[in-house]
Amino acid sequence: MRLRGGLLAVALLVAGCESVDTRPIVAGVYGGAPDVEEHEELEELGPSAAALVVLARPVSATDLQENIVRDADRVWIDLGLSESAAEVDLPHDDGRYRGDSDDLPGLSYTPGAAYRINAELDGEHRFVEMTAPLAPILFGVPEPGVHPANTPLVVQLTDQQFDGIQWVVLDVDGEPTAEGRPDGTGETLDWLIEDEPPPMSIELPGDAFPEPAMPYTIGVFGMERAPQDAYEGFGQTYSTFGMGAFATRPLLTAQ
Repeated sequence: MRLRGGLLAVALLVAGCESVDTRPIVAGVYGGAPDVEEHEELEELGPSAAALVVLARPVSATDLQENIVRDADRVWIDLGLSESAAEVDLPHDDGRYRGDSDDLPGLSYTPGAAYRINAELDGEHRFVEMTAPLAPILFGVPEPGVHPANTPLVVQLTDQQFDGIQWVVLDVDGEPTAEGRPDGTGETLDWLIEDEPPPMSIELPGDAFPEPAMPYTIGVFGMERAPQDAYEGFGQTYSTFGMGAFATRPLLTAQ
């Protein structure tokens, strides 16, 4: 796996300083698409819940592959913070610990619920805790949902404090007609640590709605990052973990 850009590179370039936190780093995202369970045509959004966790050690500033942790004793998610909360283990896949609700039936994402992402590494239990954010509220999508074909549409996310945004438009067969989302692990981690705040509006291009009198679905994913004090046993300065959910809205193009 090739990790591009910021998180690990920045951490490693300063690893020689005495003041640098040399504890392992965690990066990743845990998200949900709750509407998928009820609407098969939304499967392109992804499973109803999915998690990606990457662990690294600040060892080498020249070879990022040396830093990826492939030998954690265990990586898992607690579906709650109580001692009786269900646990779901994430399988290891070439430096990534990941899974989704299709392969891990117990995995779920409930907005407003608390989760703990755990790793047993170097004989120590390390974790990050987060409350799952609500899905975005999509202002600007017309009601009852009729929009001219081949015409851009601006979706407003006013006063919603997300740290990252993804979007996609699906046709009647569930195929994307346009999208703004990362492709693969490297791009996902680059998106996760993006310094620029996300826009408060998204302009969906006109060619996202190419055919008149046809149904489309707008999907927008809003991600929030865990605060630094949410990490226990991980290096707080360079760890970045986010959670979020897709909001969907149906749209019909006019005749």
